[in-house]
Amino acid sequence: MAITALEVAWAGWVITVVGWLLSPIITLLLPKILSNLGFDASKKLRELEMHIIPELHNTLCAVDQERMLERGKKVNSGVAVLDKMAAMLRHARDEAEDVFDAQQEIESRRSRSCWDILCAACNSSCVWVARIVSARVRTPEEPVLLNTSTSDETIAVTIDIAASTATCHEQAVAVATPSDSASHEAVPVAAAPSDSWRSNLEVFKNRCRSTFYCLADGFEAACFYRNWSYEVIGVTSYPENTNPLDFLATAISRRSLKIRIEKIESTIDEVKKSPLLGEASKSAPQDIANKNRSRIRTTSNRKVFGREAFRDSVMEKLRENPHGTGPCYSVIGIYGVAGSGKTTFAQYTRDRIEEEKLFDTIISIHVSENFSVDDIFHEMLKDITKDRHSNISDREELEEKLKESLRGKLFCLILDDLWVKTKNDPQLEELISPLNVGVKGSKILVTARTKVAAGALCAGEPMEMPGLDEHAYLSMFMHYALGGTVVTDEEFERVGRVISEKLHGSPIAAVIVGGRLGSNRDINFWKYTAECDMLNDTMDAIWWSYRQLSLDIKRCFEYCNIFPRRFKIKKGDLVHLWIAQGFVKTTCAREDMEDVAEGYIHELVSCSFLQQGKTWYNGKFFRIHDLLHDLIDMITTRTDCFRIENESSQRGETWKGDIPRDTRHLFIQNYDTELITEKALPLANLRTLIIHLVGRDTQIEENIIDNICKKLPKLRVLGVANQTYGSIGKPQSFFVPDSIGQLKCLRYLAFRTDLFCTITLPSTLNKLQHIQLLDFGEGSIRKFNFAKLVNLRHIFCWKVVEVPVG
Repeated sequence: MAITALEVAWAGWVITVVGWLLSPIITLLLPKILSNLGFDASKKLRELEMHIIPELHNTLCAVDQERMLERGKKVNSGVAVLDKMAAMLRHARDEAEDVFDAQQEIESRRSRSCWDILCAACNSSCVWVARIVSARVRTPEEPVLLNTSTSDETIAVTIDIAASTATCHEQAVAVATPSDSASHEAVPVAAAPSDSWRSNLEVFKNRCRSTFYCLADGFEAACFYRNWSYEVIGVTSYPENTNPLDFLATAISRRSLKIRIEKIESTIDEVKKSPLLGEASKSAPQDIANKNRSRIRTTSNRKVFGREAFRDSVMEKLRENPHGTGPCYSVIGIYGVAGSGKTTFAQYTRDRIEEEKLFDTIISIHVSENFSVDDIFHEMLKDITKDRHSNISDREELEEKLKESLRGKLFCLILDDLWVKTKNDPQLEELISPLNVGVKGSKILVTARTKVAAGALCAGEPMEMPGLDEHAYLSMFMHYALGGTVVTDEEFERVGRVISEKLHGSPIAAVIVGGRLGSNRDINFWKYTAECDMLNDTMDAIWWSYRQLSLDIKRCFEYCNIFPRRFKIKKGDLVHLWIAQGFVKTTCAREDMEDVAEGYIHELVSCSFLQQGKTWYNGKFFRIHDLLHDLIDMITTRTDCFRIENESSQRGETWKGDIPRDTRHLFIQNYDTELITEKALPLANLRTLIIHLVGRDTQIEENIIDNICKKLPKLRVLGVANQTYGSIGKPQSFFVPDSIGQLKCLRYLAFRTDLFCTITLPSTLNKLQHIQLLDFGEGSIRKFNFAKLVNLRHIFCWKVVEVPVG
């Protein structure tokens, strides 16, 4: 017997109605069933946050430590493998952050039921059809009718921009305000032959909307009676406003998250099993930092170059007579990056003090990060009395002995390499407590790697260790390379100059590399060295200093590797880029992320990792020393940050190099359509794309931006013309493509234009729930409702024309 189409339709309706009636029971049982089948990822998400990510960070630190140690060996066969392991872990860390983003996306989708989405989609479709038909019959003379209400009916904004005028004058626009919309009063517009069409279309749109509202009301009423009937028989524990489809879609999505988390775990386990992670990674970091450090209690054998003027200024402070009341001592602080010669200078200064016999006693102490006050007291007693008094273990007895030794003496205490983070450090207060028994005019000379530590005891500003000029640095390098002897072969000096230029003015590099060359005065060995990377053995002290930074500050500093050497980094840009990448962590809801990021900058400046320049274009900027850039290059991998420095002279000649396919952060010096299309667009895992410069006569193609949005879905930062000065000159009107809505992870969008450019934003921009910053330079933004961008923190532009209220 044949089955008719009507019978099939009736069967379908019966199944649908029965499924709807039973949906509370299915909704109650489905989560438990899916959980038993392995679809529940909530436990894995908790493990990711509480256990997996901390374990990943610890493993990455161990790998980086091994990489630095391996680079210092003569035969470093394991470096390539360790670099690969570091890249795997860093990519896993990025994947973990993407998992959290995906989880937020799933939760936001789940917050709306399938019925709500269907109704909204149907309603919007009817409105869209009405608009399309209306647009086709509109005459060219008609002004555009804009809806600026804050309802969900429409947020699309389109304004015709007059291309004939240089200043982009606006055409006449009729606007419907929220109050007008509520009263259903039409806004007067110019009469046109198509008024009857518009009237019919408005009736069609309103009827469609009324029909869907009636259906929604009927569905809600049916749900109420269905739920009431289940409550009568005692079934009340099912989730409300949900259906099996919601749970099923969410479970499938979370299953994919669980698989991604398991891959992260697998990566960590694979790396931890490597035999390259040996006992060396467990060695104390101070062993690396201090292996080349000399004690300053003995006279230095090193010759000092180019420090005469700085020494004279310090000696002048040491000779100053005290004024007013206060402690018997005054403090002089000196700070500079590791390897800048602070310890050598302290030795140099001590020698001069002894020659002039300025003080009754001189005490020289090296202070480590985790210093013991008792140990320092013992060392001070040894300098004063030639006896360490190791038999004294009681703190009070030790202090009394030290006071007895200092009482009535004019002393000079040199505290080398002091590590404290605040002026109120309790151990520091304990350290200086017995010192105020000497003669007025005593001095304390502090050297430190940070400005904060150097100034912890100072009443005034500490002094920064100056760099050496080129002539003084070359003289110092050749002194250690030739042992102070004169070589008649001029080729040694020529090759030595090449090597010294690679060391970027680092005093510690000159001593270590020069000493190695001095042990082999074969000109062929010198030439071979000139062609090699000679920074391997000079990074130990700076590496140790870097290790003292917090995890978040390390990531911020490593991110700076995206910029070219000697690049001027504006403070505000740095703060916003760090926040967009998620590197800045707050400890409470009341803490402002910008304030935390500025604290990171302050610490990096204090440690001399960032060097602050003069105010530039109404803002502070920073640079990174070349030696520190080398450090970041060694820490990060080629797939972390990649720079294409195609200078202006190279425009028109496409850059010919290759970019690793797993690159995360890309900097392009100059806008080049062919380069972006062929090199940047294939990088599916890219998280940062900065196109720094756009020539004034260069046309920005909208299809290029469109392709970027479609092919780079993981972008968190997109900056075009991201320079501090200047702006995009062409085009004078720019329409951000609808595909911008596909960049669901985007936090930072910069498209810096000049004063004559007008930006039109699409409605799809409201899909960017993570967006934090919009920067359009000196351009103007056409009408747009930003109310749905709940995470938007900053808008930079010349003006926003008639932004809707709400």
